Amino acid sequence: METKNTSTINNKTNPSPNLKSGDKVKLCHLITQSHFGGAQKYICDIVNELADEYDITIAFGEGSSDELKKCINSSSIKIIKLKHLIRNINVFKDILAFFELISFFKKNKFNILHLHSSKAGFIGSWAGKLAGVEKIIYTVHGWVFKEKLSWFKKNIYLFLEKFSARFKDKIICVSKNDYDITLKNKIIKEEKLILIYNGIKTNTEFLDKEKAREII
Repeated sequence: METKNTSTINNKTNPSPNLKSGDKVKLCHLITQSHFGGAQKYICDIVNELADEYDITIAFGEGSSDELKKCINSSSIKIIKLKHLIRNINVFKDILAFFELISFFKKNKFNILHLHSSKAGFIGSWAGKLAGVEKIIYTVHGWVFKEKLSWFKKNIYLFLEKFSARFKDKIICVSKNDYDITLKNKIIKEEKLILIYNGIKTNTEFLDKEKAREII
């Protein structure tokens, strides 16, 4: 098991042979919704740390860019709203989103694509591979097929995760439970799976016990 205790993988060596000297690596984070939650905070924490070293774009489907802008510290980070990417399954919209993403990836020539959420993970990885993205990473923020769904829906989602795993270079799990579920269900080979626990900044100041009680 490959385990790290940081919130992201930061390789300062040039990961792309196609980059010219002095060019920044083009990194795209793709998420289905901008509505702020754990996955969105995860993205913000990563991009704020890497903004000086990477050319970063955050692309999302549903929601408003305002929610993401509130947690981003750098003006160099681009935020793009996509027209067709939505959370709920809609065959017509999903097909449109698929071709929209292929066009978007080809136009921007991203070196790395980092995917978040099930819909973005499935459609995004397939579109990214067809568009020629060099490295595709998927962070699992909880497996959707473990939610309270019908047997049929659970197995459909599991099939889609297994199918799209072939387009992903790495899958990151943020909990040991998700890591074990991934291996148990044979979603991806263990050498392509990484466990990275969520972390906190070491300069975080905590209230003492008495002060915390006063506030509560």
